[in-house]
Order: sequence, then structure tokens, then C-alpha cells
Amino acid sequence: MRKKTIIISALVLLSSVTLLSAKSLESLVVNSIEKSTQITNLELNKSYTMLSLEGSELESKTKVSVAPVSYTTTGLDSSSDTYNIYNFEGSSSGLVNIVIPGEVVPTSTNQVSDTTTVVLDGGLKFNPEATDVAIDPKLFAKASLTLSHNFLIGDYTNNLKDLNNQMTLLKAEQAYQRGVNSFKKNVYSSVKNIINNEKSQRDFVKKITDQEKTINDALKLNQISKQSISYKQYGLVLKTYKDTLENLKTQNESLLKNFKDYTGVDYVQVDQIREPNLELKDNINDSITVQLAKLNVKLKQNDIDQVEREKTQSYINVGTEIKKPYDIYASKIIGGSIIEKVNEDMSVGLQATYSADNFSLYAGTQVNIDFDEASAKPGFSVSGTWSNDTTNESDLINNKLNENALISAQLALNSTVQNQMLTKLNTNSLIINWRAQYNQLEDNIQFNLDNLELKKQMFDLGLATKSEIDDFTFAIEQLNYDKLTLLIDGLSIELDIQDMNL
Repeated sequence: MRKKTIIISALVLLSSVTLLSAKSLESLVVNSIEKSTQITNLELNKSYTMLSLEGSELESKTKVSVAPVSYTTTGLDSSSDTYNIYNFEGSSSGLVNIVIPGEVVPTSTNQVSDTTTVVLDGGLKFNPEATDVAIDPKLFAKASLTLSHNFLIGDYTNNLKDLNNQMTLLKAEQAYQRGVNSFKKNVYSSVKNIINNEKSQRDFVKKITDQEKTINDALKLNQISKQSISYKQYGLVLKTYKDTLENLKTQNESLLKNFKDYTGVDYVQVDQIREPNLELKDNINDSITVQLAKLNVKLKQNDIDQVEREKTQSYINVGTEIKKPYDIYASKIIGGSIIEKVNEDMSVGLQATYSADNFSLYAGTQVNIDFDEASAKPGFSVSGTWSNDTTNESDLINNKLNENALISAQLALNSTVQNQMLTKLNTNSLIINWRAQYNQLEDNIQFNLDNLELKKQMFDLGLATKSEIDDFTFAIEQLNYDKLTLLIDGLSIELDIQDMNL
């Protein structure tokens, strides 16, 4: 097919049609998209989805938090002594928390993470010098360190998040593109209605002109009189033409208003419309619809695989805790002697918990160390939990449901592919019919152009009238209107092809 942009000469609309500055349909659509609130909403929805996905894909970073430090003062006032203690201490949850993130793996019952947690706790106390009782300035301190980490055992591979993200991304793109194409189609339809209205107005303007000429010629030739029935019949036809023209003008005003309301821009007369691209893709599996159906199959398969993976899943939680209590230094004069006591204790603990599907084992040890006495007191504890598997029958039912869901997803995929093939066949028929109509219309225009040239030559020889030349010119102009509307139909088919690939 010949590929070109058609440019039709600006047509002078007789009496009723106001000329507007002409432009291409493509630029009109682009301008409409820029002004449309519908397209803005589509873009915002797509952008929100994209940002949400980007946020979910960001890798977690090590988190360090420092708890609020409390400050208190304590005092005692009596006849014998006065003292104050200034206390700086962290909250009960720890002074400093460091979280080194790992991957959170969803399971059927809970979530397991290989996150590492470090908690550093501590506090400071200070005794200043008092007036009534001799108290040496001393610093009291405590500190503790806790470490915890999960070691994952077994197959924790799960593609659920990636599959859902892919599906969300494809759905967002599909919704956006379909929304834009739907908007374009409505713009095309509006422009086509306006062009058809302009063509109809031109047609009735010519009919009115021809009818008035017929009446005037008949009166001049005394073929009819103003009192005759023929004259009244001619007048009735003329009035019908004029009434129809007025109705078309009213419709045109409504069409222009509807276009402005829908697009947000004023309509300008279109005289340039490109030929559509009506090439069909060979591979229908590239469409987003088919890709979504395939992803749904993968999701259902993942549900089945997850049941098998969870049979191998377990983890070991290993933790350690080191505590250093307050070192108490007190110097007080009692009966001429100095009493001083120092607490040099420390405790170190280590525990491990192994958790599987329906049981867990715990083992822990703790050693209390007294540096003054150079002694250590170890302690050891073991515990475990077990519950019989009472969900076996339920698991069998769930497995059967998952298998049925997979079969349904596969059938839905096959149905989607078949529907795509059927749509492709129907669209191909539309393309063939459109091309046949377009070629026929171009041949018709060319035929009238050739006849017009012939009539002009005959007119120069006195063998044709000016009226015959005007009739051919008008017919060509009306055919050019038909060509505009037919090109719009082709562009609508082009959008159908794009939708088929979505």
C-alpha cells in the first residue's frame, strides 16, 4: 500500500460552517493528551505503582538506633548526712541497637529472617562529694552486650515476591496503555463525527443552492408559477433541506462542546491524517495478557513447590549475652575506719534454639564470674517442645486445592492463547476489508480527478459547462472527507492491534 500523509486542500464551507485553523489529527491528539485529566490520573497511578515496586526492591540497610538517655538525681537529707547521686541510664530496651538485616523468608505459618541483632545496654552513676559525710567521688557503671542470629537450614527459595512484582508491573503497564488507547479512540470517534457533520452540512448547502437555482430557472422559463403546486412542492423540498441544515448546525455545536469537555482543548479542523500501521505481530505470546496468564501459572506452581520446600526448612537461632553489673565503690568514714567494697562480677551466656516444623530444642549455658574470688559458676539448661502433626488431612486437602488451582491456571493460559489467536484472525479480516475500501476510495478519487481534467478540457472547447466542473470538484471534495474518516477507521484498527499486544 502506498504510504503517505494525505493533505486535502482547505474546503470553503458554504454559509454555515465556520473555518478553523487546520492541523493534523496526530497533533490534535497529542495536545488533547497533554491537557487531559484522565491521562494525568493514568500517569499518576502508574507512577505510584512503579515507586511502590522500587521501594519494595530496595535493599535493607543496617539500622543503628540510640535509645533516649534518662537523667535523674537522688538525694538524702537527715541530721547525720546529705548526699546526691546523678544517674545517666538507657531505656529498658537497650541503649544502642544495631540491626544487620537479612532476607525475610515467608513460610506457611510465619516468617523467618536471617537478621543479626546487636544490643548494647549500659548506664552511668556518679556520686559527688557531700558536706556532712565524707564520700569519695566514685563512678558506678554497668554494661551488657547481646548478639542474636538465625541460621537458615534447608530450601528457603521462594519466588512469590518476584512473581507478584512482575505481575503488578505488567498490570500497571497494561492498564496505562489501554487507558491511553481508549482515550485516543474516543478522540478519533469525536473527530470522525465532526468531519461527517461538516460533510453533511456541505452536502445540504449544495442541495439548497441547487434547489434554489432549479426554482429560479423554472420561474424564468415560465415552467412554473409561484401559485402552482409544483412551486409549492419545490419550496417544501427546499424547506426540508434548510431545516436539516439547521439541525446539523445544532449537532455540530454539540459535537464541538463535547469534544472540548472530553479533551480539554478546542477542536480545530483536521486536514492531515497519516495512514495507519496495520502490521500484525507473528508471536502472540509477547502480549502482556499472555505473559500475565503465564505468571499466574508460575504462581500456582510456586504454591505447590512451597509445600515441598517447607518440609526441608528449619533454622538455628544462636545468641550470646554478656553482662557487667554495677561496680560499687563506696568510701565512708565510720568510727575512724574506711569501708570499701568492690563488686567485680560478670555473666556470660550462650544459647541455641533449633526449630523445625512441629518441634524445637533449646540449649543454653550461663557462667557467672567473680573476679574477686577468682571463681566461676556455670549453669546449663535444656528444653524442647513437640506437637503431633494434626494437620495432615488438612494439608492433603490444601495440596489438592493447589493442584486444582494450577490446572485451572494452565487451562486459563490455553484459553487466553486461543482468544488471542481468534482476535488476531478477526483483526486481520478488519485489516483486509479496510485496505480494500481504502484502495477502492483512492481509485474513485483518481477517477473523478481524471474526469475533472477531461471536463476542463471540454469546457475550453465549449463542450462542457461550468456547472459540470463545479459538480466534479464538489464530488472530489466530498470523497476527500470520506478519505479522512476512513483513515480514522484505520487508526482505530491500529489501536486495536496495540490492545491485542497488551
